[in-house]
Amino acid sequence: MVNGEERAVGNISAVDRKPHIANRDDRDLAVSIDPSGRLHYGSDNVGGDHIVAVLGEQVSDAYLSELREDGVSYIFAGPKGDDLPGAMAELVSVFGIKMLLLEGGGTINGAFLKQRLIDEFSTLIYPGVDGAAATPSIIDWRGGDGDQRPGAGQSLRLISCERLEGGMIWLRHAVEQAACPEQ
Repeated sequence: MVNGEERAVGNISAVDRKPHIANRDDRDLAVSIDPSGRLHYGSDNVGGDHIVAVLGEQVSDAYLSELREDGVSYIFAGPKGDDLPGAMAELVSVFGIKMLLLEGGGTINGAFLKQRLIDEFSTLIYPGVDGAAATPSIIDWRGGDGDQRPGAGQSLRLISCERLEGGMIWLRHAVEQAACPEQ
């Protein structure tokens, strides 16, 4: 169960901060960005897809033992879990991943955009209005380095637009280096 309860695991020993590859059984992967090790899965899959947790090296040995007991694979994204380029390189080298679909919302999208790790936006626009203020958007960067513009120097180029059932519109934009990068 994702985000279930933390539980005690037996035989906790020191665990090296190296990738752990559990039994994938040729299943698709569900990659979870969880720097602090807060998610508790209870099994090795979400919707049938094998879980790969992306963690910070500071997570406890008990948490890593829990993941191993659940059959969850994991990799590390640096000491604090914020080295997204390093994590993506690990996913390529360890699992052969060539493409990811980000489904985490504006905060994770902002972090990936800031690191120039997004090459395409696929946006579905549904004809509904709620008018709520302070609702997270597609990009919701809360930058810690004083830079409040994660897309600086990048631009979007429309590559397709399709009308779907119910009045929905599907837009696809390539993310490219801006013609005149900002200083």
